[in-house]
Amino acid sequence: MLGFEQAPERHQLSRGQTKLAALACLLAQFEVFREFRGATPLLLLDDLAAELDTTHLEQVVSYLRNSGAQAWITGTDFPSRCQPGMRVFHVEHGVLRA
Repeated sequence: MLGFEQAPERHQLSRGQTKLAALACLLAQFEVFREFRGATPLLLLDDLAAELDTTHLEQVVSYLRNSGAQAWITGTDFPSRCQPGMRVFHVEHGVLRA
């Protein structure tokens, strides 16, 4: 169940809250797929760090690390403290750098 008890009283969510809700739904689908298919799906996450504060980003990255999933994450900026244990590739002007 999603809850936004601490969200300001308004009729719409912030962009960060909207992204967290979408991620919660995606990760729930991930768990259901894994449970019923017996296989771990590949996760593709575009610009994961955008709109998320550091605390929530670290929680999502921690979940991904502990899930055993292979995840491809794109973005223009990704905090270095979230990168330990990750293979990071940098693409600049069409050239891939490991």
